[in-house]
Amino acid sequence: MDSLTLEPYAARLRWRFPQEQTLQKWQTLLANFLDELGRACVTSGPYVIGHIKAIALLPGGGFLRGSKVSARYPADTECTGQDPDRYAELDMTLNVLVYGPSWTETHRLVSEVGLALAQRWGAELSISIADSEHHYHHH
Repeated sequence: MDSLTLEPYAARLRWRFPQEQTLQKWQTLLANFLDELGRACVTSGPYVIGHIKAIALLPGGGFLRGSKVSARYPADTECTGQDPDRYAELDMTLNVLVYGPSWTETHRLVSEVGLALAQRWGAELSISIADSEHHYHHH
């Protein structure tokens, strides 16, 4: 691991569905995204996951958060929103700490995994890079 570098990555993900979705569906989407991103990281090179995490503050109060620390274990997710809450759109803050890939490679992986998942789920995804003048919008 001595030769692996760390280039932290942070972004805002805006997921949008045509109709409102239950919190259970949002939690499943987040778990799928983190699991697929973790898998993509370790199969794309000699990379080591430090921590991949995401959080969305829910408009009705509470939060949805997820964490991934190893490709071998499923993502850990938690939701503190109220069950009847339904949302068509959520903004999530994503932080990726993976040893090995460049920032550009991490962005490519996040984009590819996110866009493929959004397409399979019938959703749209836009990605905005945190603390940057660069905004990437994908639909």
